[in-house]
Amino acid sequence: MLKYITYSCALTREFRAVFIFHSRNIITEGSMRHEATDIEKELIDELNNKIRGEFCLIRVTQTMLEKCIIDANRNFSRILKAGGFFDYSEAADGEISSKNVEILAESGWTTRETSFYRPKAKPEKAGDPRFWPSRFGELVEQEELIYITVVRHSLFIIPLRKGLVYSREVQERFDAEHQVEIRIGEVVSKLKELQGKWVKSCSPLTANAKDVGDTLEAQFNLPINNLGTADYHGVELKAKRKKSKTADTLFSQVPNPKISPKMTARDIILAYGYESTHPKREGYKDLFVTVSAKPNPQGLYLSVNYNEETVDLKCTGRPELGPDGHLVAAWDFDLLESRLSEKHPTTAWIIADEKVISNEIHFKFETLEVSQKPVFSQFLFLIERGLIAFDWRGGYHPTDSGRVDKGHAFRLKSARNRCLLFGDLRPIDLTS
Repeated sequence: MLKYITYSCALTREFRAVFIFHSRNIITEGSMRHEATDIEKELIDELNNKIRGEFCLIRVTQTMLEKCIIDANRNFSRILKAGGFFDYSEAADGEISSKNVEILAESGWTTRETSFYRPKAKPEKAGDPRFWPSRFGELVEQEELIYITVVRHSLFIIPLRKGLVYSREVQERFDAEHQVEIRIGEVVSKLKELQGKWVKSCSPLTANAKDVGDTLEAQFNLPINNLGTADYHGVELKAKRKKSKTADTLFSQVPNPKISPKMTARDIILAYGYESTHPKREGYKDLFVTVSAKPNPQGLYLSVNYNEETVDLKCTGRPELGPDGHLVAAWDFDLLESRLSEKHPTTAWIIADEKVISNEIHFKFETLEVSQKPVFSQFLFLIERGLIAFDWRGGYHPTDSGRVDKGHAFRLKSARNRCLLFGDLRPIDLTS
């Protein structure tokens, strides 16, 4: 069972809501420990697959139930604003806005009037954002994890119970209409034309991991590219060999220099890289490594910072470069969300067989699955679970302009994890 990761947000001293934003597997409030159970992890994945929207999670505490107050942090506020539901930045201190919220109970969906407000605080200091649904204690239990999302400008709250998550009410309310036949139709037609045919590789004498994708794109008359948008009229084409076990490249993106101590890829590679062993790169510093939630041999690891809304590249165990856990570079949420959305509005996952014919490599494109737009909240979630990593693939000479850049990119580990980011993949029959 894959483990979710949890994060304890520092909120007000008086009342602290424990938000599970998937950081370190166990969160703490005072002497209390909260851990996402295996059942809760399964239920979150089930809801993400059905709803396909931004979400956050809250662990209901005794303080919340006694005081009838939940503090809202930046990520909760961001989701409400992005969904067009409520904007705390426009709320005046001391004024309460009442809006209806849909909460799933054992008896079905119930509408509860909910207060969204900032209490009056010290002069020149905005009050901390808060909310509370009317008679919320009747619908949830202490220590229960609840799922919050905004869909079509409406806010929904679902307690994570099997009987609710798998209920007919959830299925009927969030039956995702993810039909992509219009955009995928030409892709299907072209692949059907190629059924049973062996297509010569774009690199027939040398086998490279990217050749199957480049060969497919050539069949669609697409130039080899590293565009930030989807390949074919809004459809991203992803082709792999049948026996390939390589990670899925999601998109390429170096850290944001405006928020990074090490401002460029060159700065990072020269500082944290290693002496190149490549015969043509004598004197270079190389960095061909995978960076995920746990420190790699270079001490580099990824950490999601929900307070600053960044994904941070950090380093530990390198005292000559800085203290343990020092910040190396960062990507801001807005940029990552935009890149993920632009690159994968709809993705066609194609599997090809490989065969050598007359001493030349050929491919036969056999199967197709289609996925929908990924959910950014889940992208962050999977980084913390170690299922999405960042690959550095380059090298620089420290004293001249020599460089090699193979593409620095976020990648999803293993094809079996695609459904966690993209929801259920829809297989399309290419034989009919």
